[in-house]
Amino acid sequence: MTALFTLRPAAEPDRQALELMLGMEGMDTFDSLEGVTVAVNETDEVVGFIRIAIGENGKAYVNPVVVFPTWRGYGVGSSLTDAALAQYGELRLVSRGASKPFYDKMGFQCCDWSLIVHGVSEDCDNCSWREECRPQPMRRML
Repeated sequence: MTALFTLRPAAEPDRQALELMLGMEGMDTFDSLEGVTVAVNETDEVVGFIRIAIGENGKAYVNPVVVFPTWRGYGVGSSLTDAALAQYGELRLVSRGASKPFYDKMGFQCCDWSLIVHGVSEDCDNCSWREECRPQPMRRML
């Protein structure tokens, strides 16, 4: 039996799929693929990804985890997150909208905003959707 998906660093040919998934989630595109790991199916099509940005404090920030809707429930998001956690030892993020239950399930815990660098939290500072989005700083450590 073959694995449903494998993980690898993102490459330029993946950009179109990444932009499609970001657009579906109402997110902006990336300037760079640095820090992006993709989950790909057996034909090397992107089914999910995680982007890790290193803050000026040296900590790893998830920004974001996205899984194509038909691939949710197959462990793609957890595999991407677990691999990043194994690599960095600690992950921090701002959970937005309906993503908090996913991060709760993955063992992330709510933390203080002071643990989130401004570059990650600044989108929330003056956002007109803040009440609907309910941003929550979170972190997980090994």
